[in-house]
Amino acid sequence: MAGKTRVMNMDADLKIENRELADGGKPVDGSFVVADVEPWGEAVDGDLLLQELARTLRRFVVLPKWGPEALALWVVHTYAYDVRGVSTYVGVESPEKRCGKTTLLSVLSELVSRPVVAANISSPAFFRVIEEARPTLLIDEADT
Repeated sequence: MAGKTRVMNMDADLKIENRELADGGKPVDGSFVVADVEPWGEAVDGDLLLQELARTLRRFVVLPKWGPEALALWVVHTYAYDVRGVSTYVGVESPEKRCGKTTLLSVLSELVSRPVVAANISSPAFFRVIEEARPTLLIDEADT
């Protein structure tokens, strides 16, 4: 499993999306896999990349003005956050239920670096998964 980081023994309340592995199999031991990303082989046009990310977000989610652009910047940030001493997080709120927060998390989970999707995560599990996997942690229902 070169290029992948395995994390074992998370708390039972850490419900992590068990992503399909490249070979189509899933871990049978209850662990999950966080894939390392290979750098692109040539220079990337940053403006074009940000435009495509924003366009992808608009395609699937209705967001406020400048929301897609802000999230596109954050997606790129997830690939380089470790070169900075300070980072940021994104909090998604809505005026009522069923406004697309989970849909947004699903789209982001396909775009960010090392995604781990969790729901109703406990504090100990939260800190342990960050320490062990160094993921982009996408938490649904963080307020419950």
